[in-house]
Amino acid sequence: MNSIKITCSNCNEEFDFDLDDMQSFCPHCGRKLLFDCEQIKTILSKKDKSTYYQEKIKLEQEQTKRTQLEFEHEERKHESDNQTRLNILLGCAVFIVLTIYLLFSMERKENNFHILNNELQITTSSEELIGQNYEDIVQIFKSIGFQNINPVGNDDLVLGILNKEGTVESVTINGNSNFEEGDWFPANAIIKITYHTFSND
Repeated sequence: MNSIKITCSNCNEEFDFDLDDMQSFCPHCGRKLLFDCEQIKTILSKKDKSTYYQEKIKLEQEQTKRTQLEFEHEERKHESDNQTRLNILLGCAVFIVLTIYLLFSMERKENNFHILNNELQITTSSEELIGQNYEDIVQIFKSIGFQNINPVGNDDLVLGILNKEGTVESVTINGNSNFEEGDWFPANAIIKITYHTFSND
């Protein structure tokens, strides 16, 4: 109810007056309330103010509710975005792990295939062996497991200025002089190591 406190002009008792009912009677003496122009203006002014504040409160409540709903919406959206990002990261992680596992499995399967075929894997490239001492190269191939290792002196040194005695000129595996690290060859492959040495003549 929209009301204000007024005093009855007949019995001087105070009571709540309904601003929406201009034909009220005093609840104490029962007399019909009569208002002069100034009183009517005052009552209407208070009624307008009361209506204004009620509307203002209502608007503020609606704004508060709207703000709360927007906040909850943003919060849900933020949580949803975070969950989406988390799902993407988890998906990427699973994909990477599966890819690594598959590559590892394939490499392992390939290695097992070579091992079953009595093949050995080279741990260095042919280019890396050039210029090293041939005895060291012999030990490298022996440590891998090769047995048919043939060091061959080239007898091409006169003064030994450009090349030192015993340095490797070339290495071939079954005639292949361009092998790379990781290549596979039969365990009985012929390793030919040609190195610089002085002529006996």
